[in-house]
Amino acid sequence: MIVKNGFDPAMVPPMAGVNIKWDHPTLEASVNAARQMSAGFGIGGLAANTPPALNTLHTSGEAIDMSITWAGTLNIANKDGSIAAINTMPRTGMNLQLKAVGLTYGVKKFVGGNADKPHWSTTGH
Repeated sequence: MIVKNGFDPAMVPPMAGVNIKWDHPTLEASVNAARQMSAGFGIGGLAANTPPALNTLHTSGEAIDMSITWAGTLNIANKDGSIAAINTMPRTGMNLQLKAVGLTYGVKKFVGGNADKPHWSTTGH
């Protein structure tokens, strides 16, 4: 909000456990520091009206974003040790057979389809 919306850094409310100095000696220094932080966390591409999420399955270790591709047949173990030979298309994380293997481990592909292709989690959300 400081970088994209011109939010006054002096007005950022304190948050328990978050030791960030938002208000620097000048507005320019404050905006620059906020820009560096958003770049460092990889959230600089968020839309101006989209705040970063504070409590997600990612922060609790129950979700991961990963891009998956392979060539030919992918032979991968289900949780029970049996091997699934995945030879259908697409050869990405959107593959139905791969999603089925993930389920054997309690990992679900994002339930929202193409909206978040790399997302896998314990709930699918």
